[in-house]
Amino acid sequence: MLELAKTHREQAPRLFRSAQNEDLLVGRSIEAMAAAGVYAACRCTGHPFPQGAVVDAARAERSRVMNAYSVPNEELGLPAKPMRPRA
Repeated sequence: MLELAKTHREQAPRLFRSAQNEDLLVGRSIEAMAAAGVYAACRCTGHPFPQGAVVDAARAERSRVMNAYSVPNEELGLPAKPMRPRA
């Protein structure tokens, strides 16, 4: 289980709903989109969680989660901050 800050736990469902409202879930698994929402919430707040930790907690393959992350990131224009090399 992931130990997420309250802001991440609140933002992830909002991102999921935004993607759903824009019909970005079509053809993607709910599990992958939910995991992508968690990863995006962490990236947008500048506190990235390692991809591996998010993927391990999800019931989806890494490629599906990262694909599910990239689509809303581009379509919704998420303010995902660049990751630092140490992260």
